Amino acid sequence: MLLTRRDFFRLSAACGAWSLSPFRTLLAATAPSPAPILVIYASGGWDPTMVFDPKIGNSAVAQESGWAEASGAGGLPFIGHASRPAVNSFFAEYGANAVIINGLNTVAMDRWTAVTQVLAGLASGQTLRTDFLATYASLLAPELDAPHLVIDAPYMPGSLSNVAVKLTTAQIRDYVTGLSNVDGLGDAGEAALATFRNAEYAHVASPANPASLDGDKLAALYGAETRETKLQVALARADQALGAPGTDADFVRNAKIALELFAAGTSLSAVVQAGADDLWETRSGDHFTRQSANYQELFTGLSAILAHADTLGLAEQLVVMVVSERGRHPRLNAQGGKEPWAFTSALLWGQGLNGTAVVGLTDDALRGIPIDPIFGTADSPSAVTIAMVNVYASLFLLGGLSIDTLLGGVKSLSRILATRG
Repeated sequence: MLLTRRDFFRLSAACGAWSLSPFRTLLAATAPSPAPILVIYASGGWDPTMVFDPKIGNSAVAQESGWAEASGAGGLPFIGHASRPAVNSFFAEYGANAVIINGLNTVAMDRWTAVTQVLAGLASGQTLRTDFLATYASLLAPELDAPHLVIDAPYMPGSLSNVAVKLTTAQIRDYVTGLSNVDGLGDAGEAALATFRNAEYAHVASPANPASLDGDKLAALYGAETRETKLQVALARADQALGAPGTDADFVRNAKIALELFAAGTSLSAVVQAGADDLWETRSGDHFTRQSANYQELFTGLSAILAHADTLGLAEQLVVMVVSERGRHPRLNAQGGKEPWAFTSALLWGQGLNGTAVVGLTDDALRGIPIDPIFGTADSPSAVTIAMVNVYASLFLLGGLSIDTLLGGVKSLSRILATRG
């Protein structure tokens, strides 16, 4: 028995219940156009002193010799170097809307704990995985087919894992090759795909089938398949819009695909991993050479990603965060590398941010110094050691969400947000 058109719409309505999260009652005010958020994740732990946290002349911190210098392109102080010109180019072009955060506490030097802190946004002492980007997308855009994307990156599912779609580069390629002529698909083609999905589930809906699923279970299964089909179509269209890969690294193309899905109204947030697992792990070998090469590739990609956002008309809304789960020890070890360190830095870019601000302080041991989250100053009764949960709280505010209700007791790092009149 094939599902009728009436059944199709009944099931579509029923499966829409997947997005009705109890967290929606915590929404205080929804921004008319919530900011899409793209997180670029650098796995393994970068050395913030090579770009974000200048320590030139500080003998307590091992630094590269030769060409390193404090630069100020775009109004932000950072470390430039002849071996990574893409860093200077990025800040010259995009620094006016960028913010650097130093001294971020990721709590532990154990990699997985640090990853959880950075990507799930847990505060020190928390035991539950809050998964803030999934929360953000679920509250602001639960009706989307793929509210939160995770591409080639770790994912720690929390209570809202049903709004997250985890993909790999290989899966995206498989998806898009499954639809060879998506430009000519049109509404009729999409309807044909839906009919095909109907037929796939017809046998389990048949009363004659002893293992037949009841209506609610069928609706849930069918809803998942329908969303998958829509996402497949959206991915194929994004891939075709981008054309041949050219010289882009995989993470750059994946980030551009995420931007295409933002622009198409398919997704609202995404985490994209830049390069292989532990790419930035440099506890042995030539630490400075390897880290510098990684920074060169990363910032080359960031400039390409933001240029593509501009072509899509997303630049006025988009927020991009670039972060690694750990920093590196201030001193070199016997192998010429640097051990992981529990404090790191992050780069944020977006029109809603306090452009050219550098927020956060570190001491000679690269440990975060408590600061006032509103004014960015130390020696304040309101000072806290900054963690990713404070950064996410700021992004919640940017989206118009109530952090008091959602994150009771957590202070927003308001210093990174643009002042509104």
